[in-house]
Amino acid sequence: MYRHFLSVFSLFLLSCAAERDPGSLFGPAEQGTLVIDATLLVDLPMPPIFIRQTIAPNAVYTQDAAAVNNAEVTITQGVAEYTYTPDPTG
Repeated sequence: MYRHFLSVFSLFLLSCAAERDPGSLFGPAEQGTLVIDATLLVDLPMPPIFIRQTIAPNAVYTQDAAAVNNAEVTITQGVAEYTYTPDPTG
């Protein structure tokens, strides 16, 4: 029983290495994947839609770095289409 405990405890200690490759922590860098952020609610005006992209795990996040400017956004419901235009204030 003691040997079994000792082998499991040894494996636990070996799996908790302090030095790791960043790729093993974050997985593959899916830089440039689009992220659409909006909450559409029934019977309310169309909300702002924020289009961003993922950035590299080792990069410092800023809104400017992640922003996708002048994206063409259209929401379709049946035959109705609602086209968004960029906010002139930024």
